[in-house]
Amino acid sequence: MDIEWDREREWPRRHLRPLLQRIIADWREERVSIDLYDKLADRHISKQDVWIALTSPESYIARYWYYNGNRVGIWHPRTRIFVAWKPHRGTSPSRIMTAFRHHNGVRYMQSFPPFREIRGPEE
Repeated sequence: MDIEWDREREWPRRHLRPLLQRIIADWREERVSIDLYDKLADRHISKQDVWIALTSPESYIARYWYYNGNRVGIWHPRTRIFVAWKPHRGTSPSRIMTAFRHHNGVRYMQSFPPFREIRGPEE
């Protein structure tokens, strides 16, 4: 992906497909945080729940800043599953960081500026 995470103000649609391909590849190849599967079990979230959030055209996708770097949040409004993905940075590979239920994942991401919408839910 050729987007410059800290310089791009807008997210052109042409970046959506490669971004989703990278996130889905990370999920399939189990590039996840060390404790993700424990978090899923504790939160009663199945791998299928995560998959639905990642692949559904209903999911809202945005970029936000979380303490030490950029994140992409994917929130599926029907299931209320929120998935956070961290892009590659330096020697740290991209990976799925966490998943949890949130009543309004959009508002959650907006609380960590700078917030940039990538894709709203498709009807």
